[in-house]
Amino acid sequence: MKPKLFLAVLFVSACGSHAGVVTFSETAPTVNGADSANLIWTDTVTEKVYSDASNPGQSFTTGPDQSGYLLKSFAIQINSTSSIDPAPVGRNYTVRVVSIDGNGATTTVAMEPDHLQTGAWSAGDWMTWTLDTPVTLNPDMVYGIDIEHTTGGNWRNGIPYLRYNRTDDLAGGAYYRKADGDPAEMNADEGRDFVFHIDLDPASGVTASGLSITSLTKVGDTEWEVVLAGGLAETSYELRSDCALDFAPGDLIENLSQGNPGIDAGTIGGPNNSVITTDESGNATFRVTLSDSPSCFLRAQLAQ
Repeated sequence: MKPKLFLAVLFVSACGSHAGVVTFSETAPTVNGADSANLIWTDTVTEKVYSDASNPGQSFTTGPDQSGYLLKSFAIQINSTSSIDPAPVGRNYTVRVVSIDGNGATTTVAMEPDHLQTGAWSAGDWMTWTLDTPVTLNPDMVYGIDIEHTTGGNWRNGIPYLRYNRTDDLAGGAYYRKADGDPAEMNADEGRDFVFHIDLDPASGVTASGLSITSLTKVGDTEWEVVLAGGLAETSYELRSDCALDFAPGDLIENLSQGNPGIDAGTIGGPNNSVITTDESGNATFRVTLSDSPSCFLRAQLAQ
């Protein structure tokens, strides 16, 4: 059946390639949507984030929304500096997002280096690492986000000391530490949680932006070549089809194939046999067989 119309829906905004920023605010973050947070410091303990220490992180569990979630930023309340009033010039951090299996081993989902610290801070401020590119997370899974101070500054510039509680404040998450680089191992303490905020949005609740199917060309009796443009690099997209425009939820099309391996952007093999964008612009060219399934309308969306 020849498609009469093709649509594409993306539930995230495409971002540039610049490194993220680190900011400070005296105002506690607003908790809404699918956010994970623990905003109250009920203890007296702190943990530093500095190049000579292991790297602090917080695990959490995503909700049941089958559209998935977008992780946008990570904030921790800070207590004091190690020495004098801070002179935060050129202090850089790497932000790492990991999935965590039932044995506590981690797999890196995303890593952004060179998050630059800006501005001065005071005890009680919130230190926020904002991701340059929001990270797509699956539902009902345990993830973690951790911070590594990599370059710039020394203890005389003032080391941020991060507040945590020696109590299990967050169900489905815990304070943890990881070594430098990208090891799979982590040291978690289920009896501790940082005083933190993780900004999460349900993917289904974010306005569509950027993604489009720019070309749909018939190349065989039932085979079509699809050009997807404006997505995010290294992100999986699936195709849904229906003969109604409500797409609730539409039929999943799993018979995707690579048109010209090694030439076309994108590779097949993500969740639900989806296409994974491979070039920096988030574009992909691939092929799809439209035979038995309804195919009046097509859309591309984040893979479930």
